[in-house]
Amino acid sequence: MSITSAQRQSGVRPFLVGMFVDALGSGLYYPLTLLFIHSVTGLPMTVVGLGVTAAAAVGLAANPVAGVLIDRFDARRVLIGTYVLRGLGFAAYPFVDGFAALIVVAAVVAFGDRAYYPASGGYISVLATGADRDRLYALMSTARNVAFGLGGLLSAGVVSLGGTTGFVIIASVNAASFIVATGCLVLSGRRSPVEPAPPERGGYRRVLADRPFLGLVAAEQAFTLTRLVLPVALPVYAVTVLGAPAWLLGLLYTLNTILVAVGQLAVRRRQRAARRTHAMALGGAVLILSCVAYAAAAAFPPGPPRVIALVTATLVFTAGEL
Repeated sequence: MSITSAQRQSGVRPFLVGMFVDALGSGLYYPLTLLFIHSVTGLPMTVVGLGVTAAAAVGLAANPVAGVLIDRFDARRVLIGTYVLRGLGFAAYPFVDGFAALIVVAAVVAFGDRAYYPASGGYISVLATGADRDRLYALMSTARNVAFGLGGLLSAGVVSLGGTTGFVIIASVNAASFIVATGCLVLSGRRSPVEPAPPERGGYRRVLADRPFLGLVAAEQAFTLTRLVLPVALPVYAVTVLGAPAWLLGLLYTLNTILVAVGQLAVRRRQRAARRTHAMALGGAVLILSCVAYAAAAAFPPGPPRVIALVTATLVFTAGEL
């Protein structure tokens, strides 16, 4: 089925608007993940960490389940479902009063988070093809980083002005952002701009037989772990170990996301002549240096020297991410 420019834009624009609003709301939350849940629920940090870990394990099932649902229905409907799940989850966070309730709510959010990526990727595959698809991916990545950065900047202001109440405001605004994102996709129409290709046969047996792909997946686990540094590890380490103010986390997150948004296209242009595996290896080495820099921040005296050390480590981390 051919696709006209008007048909493409009719799906692309609502998708990008919804994605931007989603990322803006999530940017309020990600820089303070564990601190956010701890402050909103009142549960001890160790209980929060255990609950989030259990919920993340549940969320692992989201990728294969999302793949099946995308094949049976379509990526747009599954994407709407991820927005609804996360909106309900964040609306419920202020009412969590125990470990069991925490696991349930955090699992709903984690499931929606993990299912978002195959759903959004699948929807992009029917919105654009060839070079247009590459440009759409780049545009989406840039827009999401800008939105995350703005959200992180806003979170710093909300927490510094509102204290514990500020965390409840963050939960409410984030839930509302998913409602708006859902509305954008609903208003875009009932059908995708182009019909998706029929799914290939073979299932996971075919995937597991692809050894080079499995090697890439194994290597990717290290990079996936580093993506948790800013939203999960750094907030707890910086505030509880280094004594840094909570508002600093939003600024560090904003610094990271804006630099990634601004610099990624230039980095991609420079990497056109390089092997992607070599670029990944270089990025991994720089990320190792950033972890060393974060650890070394503890050797600096409290106050401005330690803040400067954290900012420097975040800049190194951002270079590795780029």
